[in-house]
Amino acid sequence: MKAALTIAGFVLMTLTVTAQKYIPTTNTLNGKVMFGYQGWHATPNDGSGNGVWRHYFGGGMPDAKNADFDVWPDMREYPEDVTEATNMHYPDGKPAKLYSAYKYGAVDLHFKWMQEHELDGVFEQRFLSDVRGGGGRRHFNQVVRNVQKASEKYQRVYCIMYDISGAGKNWKRDLVKDWMFLVDSLNVTNGKSYLHHNGKPLLAIWGLGFDHTIPFASVAQADSLIDWFHKNAPKKYQATIMGGINDTWMAHGDDWKAVYNKMDVISPWAVGRFGDEQGADRFRDRAIVPDKAYCDAHNVAYMPVIFPGFSWYNLRHGKSPFNQIPREYGTFYWRQSYNAIEAGVKMIYIAMFDEIDEGTAMYKAAPTAAERPAGEKFLSLDQDGVVLPSDWYLQLAQATSNVLRGNAKNVQYPTMPKDFQLNYRLYVMGLNINMPKNFIGTEKPDTENYSPRPDIGVLSSSVYKLTSNDNHVVVKLIFFATDTSKMKGLVGRWIYNKDNHQRIMNSLIDGKYLDKVGFNKFGILDSSRVNIFKPDELKKYNADDAGIADVPVTNPYKGIYHKLKVLYMYKKGRGEVYSYYYYNDDAALRKYLNETRYMLRYND
Repeated sequence: MKAALTIAGFVLMTLTVTAQKYIPTTNTLNGKVMFGYQGWHATPNDGSGNGVWRHYFGGGMPDAKNADFDVWPDMREYPEDVTEATNMHYPDGKPAKLYSAYKYGAVDLHFKWMQEHELDGVFEQRFLSDVRGGGGRRHFNQVVRNVQKASEKYQRVYCIMYDISGAGKNWKRDLVKDWMFLVDSLNVTNGKSYLHHNGKPLLAIWGLGFDHTIPFASVAQADSLIDWFHKNAPKKYQATIMGGINDTWMAHGDDWKAVYNKMDVISPWAVGRFGDEQGADRFRDRAIVPDKAYCDAHNVAYMPVIFPGFSWYNLRHGKSPFNQIPREYGTFYWRQSYNAIEAGVKMIYIAMFDEIDEGTAMYKAAPTAAERPAGEKFLSLDQDGVVLPSDWYLQLAQATSNVLRGNAKNVQYPTMPKDFQLNYRLYVMGLNINMPKNFIGTEKPDTENYSPRPDIGVLSSSVYKLTSNDNHVVVKLIFFATDTSKMKGLVGRWIYNKDNHQRIMNSLIDGKYLDKVGFNKFGILDSSRVNIFKPDELKKYNADDAGIADVPVTNPYKGIYHKLKVLYMYKKGRGEVYSYYYYNDDAALRKYLNETRYMLRYND
């Protein structure tokens, strides 16, 4: 329960992130948190000529019945020209679209998010089985070009990670040939953003020593391949080798151990090896601690894998549970991050950035059901009962990075960032705020159940409090997202009604219990008691209705403030905001009202 309560109030930062100063180095993997980047999603008309919904719908029609993925991406920021409509629709009736990584604009956006969250970069996945054929090769070569361009633009790092799953008996020949092509034709290792380690370009090879690859990728082939990259290849093809290996590698025979000892970095796979925080603790004791000790003794760098959750219900056509390993709103991920860093690791691999097929994607995903297709079985971030912003897991990755870099303490339950509730309410309701300079803001709600008069009801909803530096005026912002399903389940008894804000204002002035206020009686505002703003003034709020009124006070706020003025603003489809001004001095109120009365405005 402690974890749930803490994380629920954790990292809900603003989605408007300013440019960051952190720029990762390109000469070492040490101190870095890297994502796996699939880049395999494609749409039929993306210009590749492939005509497929790659890793979306398995060759079928673009609907939920044929879906091969579980996590629905947050599509609101993608450029229009990188998206294509499916046969599904959002709850508001708009077509549900998906992006193609073949289009540069999609990859550009991904790396922009990495820069905004001060993240290092990616292991660009390259499946040998995919790059053999013309269509797959065309797609993934373009994705490499996109990653090169975007990583240089946003000053992030990347390196190639081959996956030999399903590659067959010619895997070694194909891998060497493709690497030579990338070096010679795409010039990857000479790019400004390509990651190096131990003085050479870093190349990761995932799948050595797994049960499903050993039949075609023998220990002798693996051994000779590492030797080729280390010393036998022409110098321009030589590389530092990272091996993505099985978590059971410590139990393998001496022949495979000799191969692992030759690797410069090893990264044992962890996805699906446990399913809750207790399992993560057991995995730490069984794998992470002994693995690191072995690697330290053999002068091999150790890079553990952590992941946010797992679900491949659609990929397996309903044969596996939906939301198989719940994310638990970030607590599952954070326990792994905490454990790895406590064990003393110097680098971390997060699986994955964009893996929606198996539900491990860390990038911006649909925050609520309102941002995924209506009535279909896809995961949004509120699946486990907590409303989260779409970049929640990018924020968690940033928190991991800050701890690993030594910029923050490794705490078991992270500290709630400033103003997370305010920023989320602004996001949900489509509001901008210009924070006043002469006020101190706090989200800690009052617990005294205050009401201005003993005989009226208390409005209870999301509260943000601003106190003037001289303590002469306190402003409470109360948000009611009554017009939007995004806040469904969190708005209590308040259900959208076009007269809701009018009833609330009349009730406050009249001093009657809100529950007893009749719909008809208070369906319009009393213009003799409320200064209802005219169209020119409404434009300043971009609101459909707004006004200000004095509210009688017989019960002083905090026992100090004897006067109350309430400014309300309402926009259909967004909801209502009430600004409660508690004060004593009329002159002080005029001063601070001038500063704050336009601080909130609905977006267009």
